[in-house]
Amino acid sequence: MEAPTPRRRPRLIPLWAIVAPASVLVVGIGLIAYAVWARQTALVPVPNVANLDVAVARSRLAEQGLLLQRGDRRFSPSIPVDGVIDQMPSPGVRVPRGTPITVVVSAGSESFPMPEVTGLPLQTAREQLQAKGLVVQTEVVASSKPKNVVVS
Repeated sequence: MEAPTPRRRPRLIPLWAIVAPASVLVVGIGLIAYAVWARQTALVPVPNVANLDVAVARSRLAEQGLLLQRGDRRFSPSIPVDGVIDQMPSPGVRVPRGTPITVVVSAGSESFPMPEVTGLPLQTAREQLQAKGLVVQTEVVASSKPKNVVVS
C-alpha cells in the first residue's frame, strides 16, 4: 500500500493579500516621485528685474523659484547704486526652477565726489573706496603717522 501524500497546509495569508498592497505601494511611490520631479523640472519664465533694487529683484526671482546671483559691478549714469543694470538669461526665457539668474549691479554714477580718507585706518579707507566701485592700491611710505593709516 502506498503512503498517502501529505495534504498541503493552506496559507495563513493568501498571496493576493501580499501582492495587492505591495503593488499599490510601489505605484504610489512612483506617482509621488514623478510629481516631485515634475515640479522641480518645471520651466518658468525669467522675469525682467532690470532697473530694480537687488533686494526687490531677488524677491521677484524667488516668486518664480529662481535664484539671484550677483555678477559684475558697473558704473551707470541712470541706474542707482545696487540697482540691476542687466541680467542673464534674458527676461522671458524659460528655465528650470532653481536656476541662478546672474545680474549686473550698478556701482552708481562714475562721477562722484571722492571720499576723504586721509587719516583713516587703511581698512576703513579701503572699504569706503571699494563701496564706490573703485579699485584700491596701496603704497607704503615713510611717515610720522601710525602704521596702516592713510597719509594721502
